[in-house]
Amino acid sequence: MVWCLTFSERAIGKKQTVAQMVKTTRQERSMVKSLSFFLFFLSLAPSPVNSIQAKDITRHTISLAWQQPEKANGVILEYEVKYYEKDQNERSYRIVKTLSRNTDIKGLTPLTSYVFHVRARTAAGYGEFSAPFEFMTNSGEWSIAQIPVMMSQGH
Repeated sequence: MVWCLTFSERAIGKKQTVAQMVKTTRQERSMVKSLSFFLFFLSLAPSPVNSIQAKDITRHTISLAWQQPEKANGVILEYEVKYYEKDQNERSYRIVKTLSRNTDIKGLTPLTSYVFHVRARTAAGYGEFSAPFEFMTNSGEWSIAQIPVMMSQGH
């Protein structure tokens, strides 16, 4: 007996019996009733995030934003942001997960450089982390985005 099975993307990760997926005669159905398997599709994880921007920086918070990976290879389920103090060299890092393409990293130390990496996750798994992006918290209560710009004309 030869079986030819065709699968749709809706069946990814669902446990299906062969009898549910193939129309058979009653006799054949009884022969395969106990057979079951887990169906997986080979698909690629997302490509790395290309760049990270600091939209706002204060003493204790850095607001980050990024674009979707060039090759999402599916629906992005979440993003993972890994960050650490620059002088720690990944010895001690934190992870923040978010559904959106931006997040506020809070509880940071003033006048400290932090390194950030972002990666995306689809049904196929996590992509690679982005290249490192470094931003430094400031020393005042004001935000980098709120610094007044003084313009003067030459005399």
